[in-house]
Amino acid sequence: MTGRWVNTPEPYVNFNATPTGQVPTLFNPQELRSSISIFAGEDELLDIAIQVQGESDAFGWNNDAYLCPDWRNPTKRLVPGRYIVEIMVISSGRKHRDWFRLENDGFFELGQPTPEQRAMLRRRPLA
Repeated sequence: MTGRWVNTPEPYVNFNATPTGQVPTLFNPQELRSSISIFAGEDELLDIAIQVQGESDAFGWNNDAYLCPDWRNPTKRLVPGRYIVEIMVISSGRKHRDWFRLENDGFFELGQPTPEQRAMLRRRPLA
């Protein structure tokens, strides 16, 4: 899944009722960016998941979520559990990746994988 850069403009979507349900109409598709320029020494935040307070499921978060009436993309549902998240950034033709541990088991938290998990993950080839 492609993440969503926090500081990119949000798309403007209107939902129209049809006999088969809500149909989204995107008014500014040029704002849906999957890549941005980050200059040396700068950083940018990347959204990857959300959890609505009071709900047990979390959801992967990216631009596709704006096309869902409740911003919860059912194809990106994260039921309660623990997940390993791989983040890959491509810069100047080179791939850089790291892993994070996403906890969704009563407490929603993003953290570092254990040393054992990290050692196992580093052996995986770059996609």
